[in-house]
Amino acid sequence: MEQIETVFHGFFQDKWTARGCNLTGWPHCPENLRISKENAKLLNEEFTKEELINVVFKQGNNKSPGLDGITNSFFKFYWKIVGDDTWKAIEEFFKTGIMHNEWKDTLLVLIPKVKNPKQAAFLHGRSMSDHVLLAHEVFHKMKISKRKKGFMVVKLDMEQAYDSMCWDTLFQVLNMFGFPMKLTMLIMECIRNARFAFILNGKNSKWIIAENGFRQGCPLSPFLYVICSQLLSLAIAQRGQDLGIQVSCRAHKISHLLFADDVLLFSKATKKLAVKMNKIVRDFCSWTGLRINISKSQILFSKRINRMNRIHVMKILKFKLV
Repeated sequence: MEQIETVFHGFFQDKWTARGCNLTGWPHCPENLRISKENAKLLNEEFTKEELINVVFKQGNNKSPGLDGITNSFFKFYWKIVGDDTWKAIEEFFKTGIMHNEWKDTLLVLIPKVKNPKQAAFLHGRSMSDHVLLAHEVFHKMKISKRKKGFMVVKLDMEQAYDSMCWDTLFQVLNMFGFPMKLTMLIMECIRNARFAFILNGKNSKWIIAENGFRQGCPLSPFLYVICSQLLSLAIAQRGQDLGIQVSCRAHKISHLLFADDVLLFSKATKKLAVKMNKIVRDFCSWTGLRINISKSQILFSKRINRMNRIHVMKILKFKLV
């Protein structure tokens, strides 16, 4: 049993070890994408007890509990008793900017992964069908296209995406988009120095202190990951204007679709554009600390592309053919 725990511990220790990230050569952030002064002012306003109550009572009853096993239903039912103490603890965090390390302790339950799972993060006000419909339109365009050079779609599989994001990248991205420094420091305090232990045969392992990544299950994680992934969108917009597929003569080009950690890239299938796409993706990985899972990433070509052209493009991108 000790050998099994050692193997698991080594795996997770390696996963959360800090990865170097390049904080230079980033794409420019246009002024219209930065947070407005009005919104920055709202984000800097003091957190109120009424807002805390609203958050507590809107959360699901059985969200992942802490190490004490207490779920959100407990706080709802006994709010008249525990509400004041809970507010004092939260208020102290917002005033001092320091979070007790015990609040960030996380227990992992090891669950066997289902083969080829279909997963996506939920974003309020957005439907997964939006991206599905757009992708369907692009695939239809590829199917009916009579262009000899043809098109390609690349599906990127980001390896352990949430667990790999560099904290320095997040800090610089938040500054780039104009988030107030006070809020930025609070966010960084929430994610830094989290401790993890996994449960093996009912017993907790030794603690592992994370040096990068966002915690799975944390309400902040999907939003922080999406914000950091905008680096890829900006790079494509500024350096990859000739990437993308136009589904009709009056339509805008669709160069890529992002949904949580899933990435689809669209382009004409040429060596030149494959080189450009590869460079943008590699730069994005160097900026964030993310890695591409080559064995799980895929490339799909439209029908009229000749064999030699496919081979040239695949040698550049190194992804397997669907």
